[in-house]
Order: sequence, then structure tokens, then C-alpha cells
Amino acid sequence: IGWAVWTLIVWARGQTPGKQICGQRVVMKSTGRAAGWGEMALRDFVIRGLAIGILGQLTCGIVSIVATLMIFSTYHETLWDKWAGTLVVDDREGRTLTAA
Repeated sequence: IGWAVWTLIVWARGQTPGKQICGQRVVMKSTGRAAGWGEMALRDFVIRGLAIGILGQLTCGIVSIVATLMIFSTYHETLWDKWAGTLVVDDREGRTLTAA
């Protein structure tokens, strides 16, 4: 329960618990700003969780493997990053956050 609550809190800053620990952030390709709660929910829950999960089940895991191996592309994007229009960047100083 704690991990789920932590996830919902840090999604507002374009992070997951793991990304927060590693100093990474998910940013929108179009603006360069940190993804908000809605974009993170779309990226992590809808696309990665539901779409990739269902497609992975239907193809015996092939889609899941291909989606993950896309990190070897030019910008190291996974399939869910491409579909959501996001990038994962190193942002230890919080430079991509929008002004409050």
C-alpha cells in the first residue's frame, strides 16, 4: 500500500519511486517539462500496464520484450515512452519541473 501511495504522490512530478531514488524524471518530448500526473498515469498505467500487458499476453511475451529492448534506440525510449511522447532524463537538480 505504501508503494502505491508513494507512486501516486511522485507521479505529479514526473517520477516513479525508482526514478525519484535514481534522480531521474519523465519529461514531455514536446515541451521538455516534467510530465504531470495525467501523463504519468497514461504512460505507466494505461500504456505500460494495460496495453503492453495485454499485447504481451496475446503474443506470448514478444511485445513486452520488444517494448523493453527499444532502450537501445537513439534516445533510449521504450515503446510506452514513444506512445506517450515522453523521455526519461537525469534530473537530480529538478530543472525540468514547471514553476509552481
